[in-house]
Amino acid sequence: MDEFNQEMDTVYGWKIQGDKIVPPETRLPKNVIERIAWIRQYTEEGLTFLGALIAVLAPDEEDAKAQFALGAGESEWLPMTKECREWLYNSPFTTIRQQAIALALMYGAKGE
Repeated sequence: MDEFNQEMDTVYGWKIQGDKIVPPETRLPKNVIERIAWIRQYTEEGLTFLGALIAVLAPDEEDAKAQFALGAGESEWLPMTKECREWLYNSPFTTIRQQAIALALMYGAKGE
Protein backbone atom coordinates (compact mmCIF):
# COMPACT_ATOMS: atom_id res chain seq x y z
CA MET A 1 0.00 0.00 0.00
CA ASP A 2 2.93 2.34 0.63
CA GLU A 3 3.98 2.20 -3.05
CA PHE A 4 0.39 3.00 -4.03
CA ASN A 5 0.34 6.06 -1.75
CA GLN A 6 3.68 7.27 -3.07
CA GLU A 7 2.50 6.98 -6.67
CA MET A 8 -0.75 8.79 -5.86
CA ASP A 9 1.08 11.59 -4.05
CA THR A 10 3.06 12.41 -7.20
CA VAL A 11 -0.23 13.48 -8.82
CA TYR A 12 -2.62 14.31 -6.00
CA GLY A 13 -0.20 15.60 -3.34
CA TRP A 14 -0.98 19.30 -3.81
CA LYS A 15 -0.17 21.51 -0.80
CA ILE A 16 -0.87 24.99 0.44
CA GLN A 17 2.12 26.88 1.78
CA GLY A 18 1.16 30.26 3.13
CA ASP A 19 -0.95 31.82 0.41
CA LYS A 20 0.44 29.68 -2.45
CA ILE A 21 -0.72 26.43 -3.95
CA VAL A 22 2.23 24.12 -4.52
CA PRO A 23 2.07 21.28 -7.07
CA PRO A 24 3.07 17.79 -5.98
CA GLU A 25 6.72 16.83 -5.93
CA THR A 26 7.19 14.53 -8.88
CA ARG A 27 9.56 11.67 -8.19
CA LEU A 28 10.51 10.30 -11.57
CA PRO A 29 13.42 8.14 -12.74
CA LYS A 30 16.43 9.98 -14.16
CA ASN A 31 15.78 8.72 -17.71
CA VAL A 32 12.22 10.10 -17.61
CA ILE A 33 13.46 13.46 -16.31
CA GLU A 34 16.01 13.54 -19.14
CA ARG A 35 13.23 12.87 -21.65
CA ILE A 36 11.16 15.71 -20.22
CA ALA A 37 14.18 18.07 -20.31
CA TRP A 38 14.80 17.07 -23.94
CA ILE A 39 11.25 17.88 -25.07
CA ARG A 40 10.96 21.09 -23.03
CA GLN A 41 13.29 22.91 -25.45
CA TYR A 42 10.82 22.29 -28.27
CA THR A 43 7.87 23.65 -26.30
CA GLU A 44 9.78 26.93 -26.13
CA GLU A 45 9.94 26.83 -29.93
CA GLY A 46 6.22 26.25 -30.44
CA LEU A 47 5.60 22.53 -29.86
CA THR A 48 2.22 22.23 -28.15
CA PHE A 49 1.76 20.75 -24.71
CA LEU A 50 -0.13 17.78 -26.17
CA GLY A 51 2.59 17.24 -28.77
CA ALA A 52 5.22 17.31 -26.03
CA LEU A 53 3.26 14.89 -23.87
CA ILE A 54 2.80 12.43 -26.74
CA ALA A 55 6.53 12.66 -27.50
CA VAL A 56 7.52 11.93 -23.91
CA LEU A 57 5.00 9.11 -23.42
CA ALA A 58 5.52 7.66 -26.91
CA PRO A 59 2.94 4.88 -26.52
CA ASP A 60 3.50 4.07 -30.21
CA GLU A 61 7.01 5.30 -30.82
CA GLU A 62 6.83 5.46 -34.61
CA ASP A 63 3.58 7.45 -34.50
CA ALA A 64 4.94 9.73 -31.76
CA LYS A 65 8.10 10.30 -33.80
CA ALA A 66 6.04 11.21 -36.88
CA GLN A 67 3.87 13.63 -34.87
CA PHE A 68 7.00 15.13 -33.31
CA ALA A 69 8.43 15.78 -36.79
CA LEU A 70 5.27 17.75 -37.64
CA GLY A 71 5.64 19.99 -34.59
CA ALA A 72 9.42 20.19 -34.28
CA GLY A 73 10.52 19.93 -37.90
CA GLU A 74 13.94 18.46 -38.54
CA SER A 75 14.76 18.24 -34.83
CA GLU A 76 16.41 15.10 -33.52
CA TRP A 77 14.10 12.49 -32.00
CA LEU A 78 15.16 10.97 -28.68
CA PRO A 79 14.27 7.26 -28.70
CA MET A 80 12.63 6.01 -25.53
CA THR A 81 14.98 3.78 -23.57
CA LYS A 82 14.00 0.26 -22.65
CA GLU A 83 14.18 1.20 -18.94
CA CYS A 84 11.91 4.18 -19.44
CA ARG A 85 9.36 2.13 -21.41
CA GLU A 86 9.37 -0.65 -18.80
CA TRP A 87 8.97 1.80 -15.89
CA LEU A 88 6.08 3.51 -17.61
CA TYR A 89 4.20 0.69 -19.33
CA ASN A 90 4.99 -2.46 -17.31
CA SER A 91 3.42 -1.22 -14.11
CA PRO A 92 0.03 -1.24 -12.44
CA PHE A 93 0.59 2.53 -12.05
CA THR A 94 0.89 3.40 -15.76
CA THR A 95 -1.92 5.98 -15.82
CA ILE A 96 -0.75 7.64 -12.61
CA ARG A 97 2.79 7.80 -14.00
CA GLN A 98 1.49 9.31 -17.23
CA GLN A 99 -0.28 11.97 -15.17
CA ALA A 100 2.90 12.61 -13.15
CA ILE A 101 4.79 13.15 -16.41
CA ALA A 102 2.13 15.63 -17.55
CA LEU A 103 2.50 17.54 -14.27
CA ALA A 104 6.29 17.50 -14.61
CA LEU A 105 5.96 18.98 -18.10
CA MET A 106 3.84 21.79 -16.67
CA TYR A 107 5.56 22.48 -13.34
CA GLY A 108 8.98 20.83 -13.54
CA ALA A 109 10.34 17.71 -11.87
CA LYS A 110 12.68 17.19 -8.98
CA GLY A 111 16.15 16.71 -10.38
CA GLU A 112 15.46 18.63 -13.57
